[in-house]
Amino acid sequence: MNSTIAIVDYDPVWPVLFEEEARRIRAALGERVLRVEHVGSTSVCRLAAKPIIGVVLVVADAADEAAYAPALEAAGYILPNAASGIGKVMPTAGLCRLRSLVGL
Repeated sequence: MNSTIAIVDYDPVWPVLFEEEARRIRAALGERVLRVEHVGSTSVCRLAAKPIIGVVLVVADAADEAAYAPALEAAGYILPNAASGIGKVMPTAGLCRLRSLVGL
């Protein structure tokens, strides 16, 4: 299978899209969210990148999916696949990806 990866110029809307997703995640999980971080090349100002917003979500115990998975799924998110470690976040623009879900 042949696929093309698009690298585009930095877009100042990327941090805005991340903040919108971070708000949605915090609204869905409340105090269960310990941190939400913007990661990857779109988090670096003025760096050309694949136009996919990388998100890392930190919860107390990532293994305790019952504590957070239903709320995230109800908000429209798909959790990272155990095999790939990557799941798509389903925002309106479709540009965000939940890169990892970490427990402390």
